Amino acid sequence: MKEICRFSGTSSYCQVLVGVKCRGTDELCKFRKTDRQFREDRNRDILTNRKKFNCNHCRYMNTPCRLSSEKGSV
Repeated sequence: MKEICRFSGTSSYCQVLVGVKCRGTDELCKFRKTDRQFREDRNRDILTNRKKFNCNHCRYMNTPCRLSSEKGSV
């Protein structure tokens, strides 16, 4: 069984790409990510930004992002 994309909506449209029909199984879609892939990529990006001290002056979030293993993560 193929894993469904994290961004497939309850309707037949993608939640990320406005107006694009999606069943969540198109492996050629550049935005397709399973839940596991999304968590791994997000954790990697958070660690990269922490190393660069970007979290100290983030312009997007009031509180620093948390890894999926940290308490209270998104």
